[in-house]
Amino acid sequence: MANLMKNNKALNLLYLKRKNFCVPDLKIFKCSDYLKNKQIIINRIQKKFKDLVAVRSSAYDEDGSRISNAGKYSSIVNCKVKDTNSLSKHISKVIDSYGEKKRNNIFFVQSMVKNIKLSGVVLTKDLNTYSPYIVINYHKGPDPTIVTSGRKKTHSLKYFP
Repeated sequence: MANLMKNNKALNLLYLKRKNFCVPDLKIFKCSDYLKNKQIIINRIQKKFKDLVAVRSSAYDEDGSRISNAGKYSSIVNCKVKDTNSLSKHISKVIDSYGEKKRNNIFFVQSMVKNIKLSGVVLTKDLNTYSPYIVINYHKGPDPTIVTSGRKKTHSLKYFP
């Protein structure tokens, strides 16, 4: 898997987890492997996770130094691991959101966080100017999709290192 990965959401989360940040468990999959044999991948997911999961996009063009496609691809939260049909549909929806590039990308499955009080995203560049400072967009409340969906009632912090 290491030779497949470039800078992307899943790799960044694994890096943070290895640095002892609190990151929910995740498992990365190649879209091409899923498209070849869905049942093997579903079995691996069901073996690793026991409860609700998020099926998340991690396209190679999602996070770049000169462009951001943040929010362009689908991610699905609160997927029931035991419901094989539903899980398969959610994975297919994420993969299909990549369009023509789906075979050469990856997706990941991550444990759902419970009792969410605050959620958001951290960006390493301003999306409008690409200035190199940290932007934290967040929402106070239990819905983890508010910030990524572009809905209102979000807050923003900017950090100039």
